[in-house]
Amino acid sequence: MIRGVLCAVMLVGITAFPAVRPAAAQDGERSERLKVFLDCFRCDFDFIRTEIPWVDYMRDRQDADVHVLVTQQGTGAGGQQYTLDFIGLDAFADRSDTLVYTSDREDTDDTRRRGLARTLALGLVPYVANTPLAARMQVVMAENGDSVAPAPTTADVNDPWNFWVFTVRTGGEFQSESRQEEEGANLEFSANRTTEAWKLDFNIQGDYNQSRYDIDSVTTITSIRRSFELNLLAVKSVNQHMSLGVDGGAESSTYGNVARAFDGGPAVEFNVFPYSESTRRTLTALYSVGVHYAKYDEITIFDQTAETRPLHSLRVGYSTRQPWGSASATVNFSQYLHDTRKNRVSVGGNMNVRLFRGFSLDVRADYSKVKDQLSIAKEDASTEEILLRLKQLQTNYRYNMNVGISYRFGSSFNNVVNPRFRRGFGGHGF
Repeated sequence: MIRGVLCAVMLVGITAFPAVRPAAAQDGERSERLKVFLDCFRCDFDFIRTEIPWVDYMRDRQDADVHVLVTQQGTGAGGQQYTLDFIGLDAFADRSDTLVYTSDREDTDDTRRRGLARTLALGLVPYVANTPLAARMQVVMAENGDSVAPAPTTADVNDPWNFWVFTVRTGGEFQSESRQEEEGANLEFSANRTTEAWKLDFNIQGDYNQSRYDIDSVTTITSIRRSFELNLLAVKSVNQHMSLGVDGGAESSTYGNVARAFDGGPAVEFNVFPYSESTRRTLTALYSVGVHYAKYDEITIFDQTAETRPLHSLRVGYSTRQPWGSASATVNFSQYLHDTRKNRVSVGGNMNVRLFRGFSLDVRADYSKVKDQLSIAKEDASTEEILLRLKQLQTNYRYNMNVGISYRFGSSFNNVVNPRFRRGFGGHGF
């Protein structure tokens, strides 16, 4: 993999990542340059085009020599792991390479984008080496302080925090008009520890929202919504296809008529594909069984003020990101065991497909058959409570769907960076 570059590095005895600097190509040499289709969801394209100007960035993969598919996932320490798959097209159809870049939690956006650009440049070297521009290229070694080291494993690190990462978030908002105002506050704390063998997650959050509406000179409506949620998760890696865990939590919600609730139990997950391929594809089945306890603010439609019920659930999900686009689908089934008629079935998915040159189709949809609303208050909600969404209403189903198409045409080249008059920096950016 990337044999030419690695051999050159070994010959000079330097372990730092190389930076590639071809002399600036003239416009007449554009046809000699490597044509690249960069397929990345959250990349700073302007920065990459500026830092790597010695290739042509194509609008459609059909016009490219190399399709670079960038996928990412969070690391246990709060950083990001980027997997760059270099997929050769046309003359390079028999070649493919993969590089990985991992950022730290403390990395700034600039550090992260520079590391990603450096890795991208490294991966493009073998392909550029097979173009007429190869004779004009130079390989420049970075100084030791600027090198990018491979991500260490947990066995290689002496960590005084023992791989625990803590996050505290808080915020508030306030908005007002002559006859209405709204204020809110939220607080969240999380702790997680992720290693190759274990994944431990703890999260607690609370929200408070208050709104006031002056209907007329004598009538004022005030609405208050409060919620609290606690989630606990412990997962043990068994092998590349199976994991065992315990999942639990607690909650309180004025909207859901829940004074306090607790649930938890064991779970097992099986992935048809190895977990190491999770940035490109997964096919998982997750089964859990447990107990649910709830204390309600008001008596429910089943004449309950508190109850403890056994339940189980099964989730089957598939996701993939490929050169043609991305797709995912999930099927969820949950059921209370004291009364099997009280259950919920949900089906959902999304798909983004490049059908042909410049034309893309995006579809998102989900549907739920709802028969398990144990906490619905017996007393009917008032008109104000319905309009202000202060109480959850009984329903038999939920669904939503979104379909979109896009078509891009024009110049195939996409190399120019022009940051002037960006939206959001003054002016009438409606």
